Amino acid sequence: MQKIRNIEALRFIFAVIIVYFHIFHSNLISLYENSSQLHILSDKCCSASYIVELFFIISGFFLYRTFDKHKNSTVFEFATGKFFRLWPVLAFSILCSYILHIFGLININGYNNFFNLLLCQCNGISLQYEGINWYVSSCFWALLFYFTLLKNCKANIANWIIALITYFSYVGIVNIGFGRIVIYSFISLGILRGLAGIGLGYLVGLFIDNLNRVQLNLKIHTKINYIAISIVEIYCLTFLIQNFVFHQINCNNPMIFIFVFVILFILMIYEKGLLSKILDNKISVFLGRYSYSIYVMQQTAFWIMQNSIWKNRSLILNHLTMCIIISLLFSILLGVIVYHLIEKPFVDFYKKQINYIS
Repeated sequence: MQKIRNIEALRFIFAVIIVYFHIFHSNLISLYENSSQLHILSDKCCSASYIVELFFIISGFFLYRTFDKHKNSTVFEFATGKFFRLWPVLAFSILCSYILHIFGLININGYNNFFNLLLCQCNGISLQYEGINWYVSSCFWALLFYFTLLKNCKANIANWIIALITYFSYVGIVNIGFGRIVIYSFISLGILRGLAGIGLGYLVGLFIDNLNRVQLNLKIHTKINYIAISIVEIYCLTFLIQNFVFHQINCNNPMIFIFVFVILFILMIYEKGLLSKILDNKISVFLGRYSYSIYVMQQTAFWIMQNSIWKNRSLILNHLTMCIIISLLFSILLGVIVYHLIEKPFVDFYKKQINYIS
């Protein structure tokens, strides 16, 4: 499927922001608890943890857009495709952690990694729900569930079921919290977040298609409409970036980020404003392709830095801005390298195998 270029730009932007968030939380903050400057910066970006919900929404939208292409595939074929799309980079990150563990640089539980390799980190089967890459397993199982539902139900019925699951999943996680633990002994909040976000992304795709069918496709005939939409686009992206990086929002309901992102997302798809047109370029696609590897490999980057520059207390406390920039650039660079060494070769190999078999 052809990439939606401005959406690829959003994926990259938010991938970089969540790396920035993780540099502080559970990393620099735990190493330098007495630094007031670190605490101030980490408090300002604490809302960036909700960026994962935006990634789920993007995945759900593309599930909707690609379902017709895959509707003749079996559930097993769909699961296999998704598994080999997500697994190689995740497996490589686990291999890196094992190597670092052998050299005594980090301490990990090898049994937990066994569950992680099976994409079971945060679906309730594994007792391990901490760590950055929990998102991968939740995304995989939620996508598989919705694909199975769409394959085995009539479209109208499936759409209503997805709408109900999405609504009640958000009700649950908003009132219980955007966590990952298992509640009531059998409900995984990680899976619930995946079902909520992917379901919402699917419904956004359905909503856009229905608007197009009744010819309410936001046709622009005046400069006033163009300016108005441009202002909304810029405001939505600015609101998200500001509150993810520079400001701790006073609102205690994270759904505000999801609502604002959905508005921005729909406007990006229609591409009727200034921002959506600016981001519609080849550079966006070029950067967006690295998003997944950057996200998955950030933990490995942090482990490396914990045993190198982050051990230099003078550098951290006296040159914090430079340290953060170096840490961010190193995490991005590692993701780019792993994309070319692992992600892209595996994806290309899998596509060739599928074509050969078919």
